Amino acid sequence: MVLPNALHKQYVIRADKAGKHVIVEKPMAVTAKDCQEMIKTCQEAGVQLAMGYRLHFEPYHLEIKRLGQEKVFGQVRLIEVSLGYRIGKDPKDWHFKKALPGGGPLMNLGVYCVQSCRYVLGEEPIAATAQFGPTIDKNTHLEVETAITWQLEFPSGAIGTSTASYDCGIDRFYAAADEGFFELSPAVSYGPFRGKTSKGELSFPDINQQTQQMDEIGKMLLANKPLPSHITGEEGYKDMKVIDAIYKSARMGKRVAIV
Repeated sequence: MVLPNALHKQYVIRADKAGKHVIVEKPMAVTAKDCQEMIKTCQEAGVQLAMGYRLHFEPYHLEIKRLGQEKVFGQVRLIEVSLGYRIGKDPKDWHFKKALPGGGPLMNLGVYCVQSCRYVLGEEPIAATAQFGPTIDKNTHLEVETAITWQLEFPSGAIGTSTASYDCGIDRFYAAADEGFFELSPAVSYGPFRGKTSKGELSFPDINQQTQQMDEIGKMLLANKPLPSHITGEEGYKDMKVIDAIYKSARMGKRVAIV
């Protein structure tokens, strides 16, 4: 069932009370607090809660995760990753009603940017600084942002800088490390992805990302195996902690610690 973000919690709780394992799309909910409640109810019901992070099963993203976490080019110092598209101007579009998505492009698109910084570095950000972009069309963007740009600070000293936008097309990832770089463009959409490193081109099969994700999660659930932590509800909660901090920083106009 495909549902707006604000309904994820309600239907996850309904499913776990029925004794069903759950796969929930990103973002997991509209606040980190809701995520915690979803995790708790699934644990109490004895069911598993999986996050539908398709890129965790995609070859190009598995490779940039390896390059970053194994420090193939040394310590990553900077990640630039952004995603945006022109959403249109239909005022009836549910994406513009904050009560349903919980926010604008940060919720819908920016979660991919937050994710890629986290899994390439293998670290959790310690602070966020963010800025809302200009509101292009007040007839549609009264309740949600048109665009937002943010910077994440990581314990290693690495910086992640990103933009999520409903007003321009962008889809790229770039990581600069001590001894080289790696990049994807297209990067975090549905592809087909293309990439290179300071040593040459990246070349992997183009796959059906959703099929691969569902097959792999399904195999683990059918085998009654515990899901790996990177696709559990805990991972969705970690993303929402960051997103909450990004929104708070943009509203307050100052750096916000992530605890």
